[in-house]
Amino acid sequence: MKNLFEKINWKVMNLSAWIVIIVAYVYPFRFVDNVTKVGFPISFLTVYGKEWRTNLLMSFDIDLGRLIINIAIVYLVITVLVRIYKRYKKS
Repeated sequence: MKNLFEKINWKVMNLSAWIVIIVAYVYPFRFVDNVTKVGFPISFLTVYGKEWRTNLLMSFDIDLGRLIINIAIVYLVITVLVRIYKRYKKS
């Protein structure tokens, strides 16, 4: 387990997390039956109801599993792109 944490590039992981959070605000929301879904590529934030009379903390749900999956997907994409860039730069 310790070896796994040493292999992770934490700067890229931090960048991935910020990209996922920023894209959630920029990417268009999906409206489904009075529910707003936020997140890309997998929606991880759900906002219930369109009325602002409800308590904001009680009207949304954050799915941490999907958020972690989104961060992992972006991390893998960035890591692959960096490796491809280094390979082409070398030759």
